[in-house]
Amino acid sequence: MMTNVCSGCGREIEKNFVYCPWCGIQLIKKESREYQNLFFEQLEQKRRTEQEQKLQNVGKQLDELEKELDVLVLCAELAR
Repeated sequence: MMTNVCSGCGREIEKNFVYCPWCGIQLIKKESREYQNLFFEQLEQKRRTEQEQKLQNVGKQLDELEKELDVLVLCAELAR
């Protein structure tokens, strides 16, 4: 685990912390925060895209099941 020393309270903290858990001081610079925001926006967009793809796949599967059900219903009606 990589650590840093907090400039506010002097305690050792994990390097990836954004705020010190002891004194609450912000540990990253404005530029780093903007980079993090961009990273999280890209991550969120990827998550949305994956969810949309999953929903499309579920829709296709439902369409296929509906067709199969129609065939089964037709077969059951013809068997009467």
